[in-house]
Amino acid sequence: MKQMLKPGGEIIMIDFHKKELPVGPPMEMKIAREYLTKQMERNGFRLTRDHTFLRYQYFLVFVSS
Repeated sequence: MKQMLKPGGEIIMIDFHKKELPVGPPMEMKIAREYLTKQMERNGFRLTRDHTFLRYQYFLVFVSS
């Protein structure tokens, strides 16, 4: 993805929290927020915004460096 973005380009990741929830996919299909953040940082992205308005999901904005 990084090669496709201009410097400063953003990627938005929205996924269900990795815990038992009344909605969403099964647990084995969910990605933990912490794991996703570490993987994005390892690949040259920086977390710039962490929105908390969704009840069952995280909404993260990463920027390419």
